[in-house]
Amino acid sequence: MTQKLTYEELEHRVKKLEKDESEHKKTEEALRESEERFRAIFDQTFQFIGLMNIEGILIEANRASLDFYGISESDVMGMPFWETLWWTHSPEQQNTLRDAVNRAASGEFVRFEASHPAPDGVLHYVDISIKPLKDEAGNVYLLILEGRDITERKQAEEALRKERDKAQQYLDIAGVILVVLNADQTVALINKKGCEILGYEESEIIGKKWFDNILPERDRERTWASFCELIAGNVKQIEFFENNVLTKNNEERLIAWHNAVIRNDEGEIIATLSSGEDITRRKLAEEELQKSYDELESRVEERTRELELKTQSLEELNTAMNVLLKKREEDKTEVEQNVMTNVRELIEPYFDKIKKTKLDDHQKAFLNILESNLNEIVSPFTRRLSLKYLSLTPKEIQIVNMIKIGYPSKKIANLMNISPRTVDTHRKNIRSKIGLGQKKANLRSHLLAYEQ
Repeated sequence: MTQKLTYEELEHRVKKLEKDESEHKKTEEALRESEERFRAIFDQTFQFIGLMNIEGILIEANRASLDFYGISESDVMGMPFWETLWWTHSPEQQNTLRDAVNRAASGEFVRFEASHPAPDGVLHYVDISIKPLKDEAGNVYLLILEGRDITERKQAEEALRKERDKAQQYLDIAGVILVVLNADQTVALINKKGCEILGYEESEIIGKKWFDNILPERDRERTWASFCELIAGNVKQIEFFENNVLTKNNEERLIAWHNAVIRNDEGEIIATLSSGEDITRRKLAEEELQKSYDELESRVEERTRELELKTQSLEELNTAMNVLLKKREEDKTEVEQNVMTNVRELIEPYFDKIKKTKLDDHQKAFLNILESNLNEIVSPFTRRLSLKYLSLTPKEIQIVNMIKIGYPSKKIANLMNISPRTVDTHRKNIRSKIGLGQKKANLRSHLLAYEQ
């Protein structure tokens, strides 16, 4: 039996139904607005966005992805994701895409890069990620596909790689170490010569802290202080800064560095560039050369001292010899003087007396022979001593010396500051004193004969 409702109860139920219907309409309106906002965001974003079920079937794609590939929804909706771009993907690429979808369907966040030609004919690179959506039980029910066109970035990276390779080629042909350090002093670039000297592979040294890993500990503080001067701007560059570096085998090499700072337009440090020449062998050679030089100098000093002693001994010996020779010359002169004196005082007077006596012809002849032979015997003494005993005045002796040299009268007059006539008078007196008198014999030749 049906219960009969009162008027008030019917009115309450009607109002409740009207209220529920109003709330339902509001909910539908809010849902519609939310869907419109989602669609607006979905279609207006520049990223490529798509929705797939767990089998990888594409069920939704935004406008950016469709326009980029020049396709419509009808071309790809309901297709497996890996077949949507069938005209660009090779079988290998399709397998890669299928594998990515399967991994995402198992609950894994997947990210990878793909490349393919776009309708404009340009090879494009796309960064793709697939994110799984899960329900409260943790089951994957939807896959969100996101993609970004990274072609410009890839092209820039490739251009940068080519420039880096070109720069590396230039660096590698250099005969010195070339090192580029980042602002944090990690190694950004090193050439082939640097790796060869240090004994590292390029991959082993790139990214390492230069001062902490390459320099011996005792050199780090001094080198860092100079480097701080450079990066602080106190100096523009540091030339020929010498310090040791440690090789991979823990050996030390001495390097002469030239350092410079690279700054941007704002004055911020981008990097530092250092070129270094390995001078280890040259330094060792210089040290050996210096050692040899010091040894040679020591030997020369020692030999010099020996020679000085010998020289001193020889000088003393020479002095003694000179004294002896002088004494011998004096003795010789004294003997000659005695001979001349004895001849003149003890013999020659008797020749004159004998000549005044009456002698026959034989006796005169013998006397003349005897006198002649005696003169012949003493004539060398006469020549050597005569100039000293001819009573020449000091001025005449001075003129005699100039005549023996070969000076003419005019020059002698100029040197002695007298007239040529006075010189001629002296010459006449000299000729008379040495026995030339009115003879026409050459005075200089005669004077030189006395020295022989």
